[in-house]
Amino acid sequence: MELLNADFYLQHLRDFREFIQTIHSQRSVLVKAQKRAELEVEDIEHAAEFYNLDASHGYQLYKMLHDARVRRRKCKNAIAWIDYILEQAPDRFIENDPSPRIVGTRSRDYAPRALPALFEWENEGQTPRANL
Repeated sequence: MELLNADFYLQHLRDFREFIQTIHSQRSVLVKAQKRAELEVEDIEHAAEFYNLDASHGYQLYKMLHDARVRRRKCKNAIAWIDYILEQAPDRFIENDPSPRIVGTRSRDYAPRALPALFEWENEGQTPRANL
């Protein structure tokens, strides 16, 4: 029986410790990447504000904005997952499996704050939904 063997515990503890060390050390990398993406979004928004661009450059600007926002969202999700895991006591994983919380971030819905008409385009099939 595995549970009677010390190696069983040692291997799982090593794996768990390595996992915790990895996510702990990578959190700061993700925070920097999120901040970088936020700065890119700010630059792109200012370029859109200050310059009168033709359609080609306008699309390039949109694509840059889209890509930066997707990168930002992925970092933000990963940071939330890491924080949730690191804040838990080991016995909390028995009571509360974190998997549904992580899976739930795969399909978030956004409620428009000021321009709901922009989000009608997706319903018309004009814009593909981003796979975050």
